[in-house]
Amino acid sequence: MASTSINLGTHGLYTSGHNNAVLIAQPDTRFLKYLFLVPALLLLGGIVFYRLPLGIDRDFQLAGSVFIIGSGLVGIISLLALYEGLSTAVYTLTNEHIEEQYGIFYKRLRSIPLSYVRDVTLDQNSLQAVFGVSSITVSPTNGNKIVLSNIRDGKAIQEIIWKLVLSESPGA
Repeated sequence: MASTSINLGTHGLYTSGHNNAVLIAQPDTRFLKYLFLVPALLLLGGIVFYRLPLGIDRDFQLAGSVFIIGSGLVGIISLLALYEGLSTAVYTLTNEHIEEQYGIFYKRLRSIPLSYVRDVTLDQNSLQAVFGVSSITVSPTNGNKIVLSNIRDGKAIQEIIWKLVLSESPGA
């Protein structure tokens, strides 16, 4: 049977099919794209610093430029690694478990049965607030958390997860 879905931003609610998925969500990576401006500006600043006719020793100016450009390159590499992880992440919620899958070079697939989940926490830092995203931490009894990073409509997703957790708890 084909799945019927309702798109809600970057996540969809599936009513049938698709491995009994109740929710499939992906992180919003808009803020990472804007963060690439910072190391790009460092690279540009290092080049400008080197080209400026300053009244300082030329070797000192070269060393400063290399440091600034190196900082920009490290920033770009770090952001690329973070982007690789977030852009490929998929979080799947079924009636029985929650699952995270991500990575191209370092692949990870983790699944936690909902009956083991003891806490579902919603977090939002100031940068996430600017872009309207939040992170949801699903904590099971064994301590291996799943963090749904940079998810739109975090409060609604947290409530969906928590309702399913309560329905799977032994007292339900």
